[in-house]
Amino acid sequence: MTPNRIRELRLARNLSLAEVALRAGIAIPHLSRMERGQRALTDAWMHRIAAALGVQPADLFPLRGKVEKEVVESVEELKVLSWWRRMSRDQKLMVITLAKGLGQPVSVEIDHPPPVPQPRSA
Repeated sequence: MTPNRIRELRLARNLSLAEVALRAGIAIPHLSRMERGQRALTDAWMHRIAAALGVQPADLFPLRGKVEKEVVESVEELKVLSWWRRMSRDQKLMVITLAKGLGQPVSVEIDHPPPVPQPRSA
């Protein structure tokens, strides 16, 4: 089966297996088997579990590459990462601006939209 992050995300939110199962409308043993990768995660189950955890379905799977292991070293960092992923672009820019104003080093880049064309003067 495909590895998933259900347990990791559940623990980061201090939720029990029973709480997530209730929120997702899944029997506890069934959720437990999915969490351990012993049962396939169908599209429908992914959406229900993601909603119960307050994440996007794609967040249930490990990130490709080395980011997850190198950046996320603790549950607290995972909480911050999860919070960051849910923020809008404007909210992220506000956080970056605040951090820079406090003298904190900021190495996050946000994609900037292309400049809006200005009307030509006659």
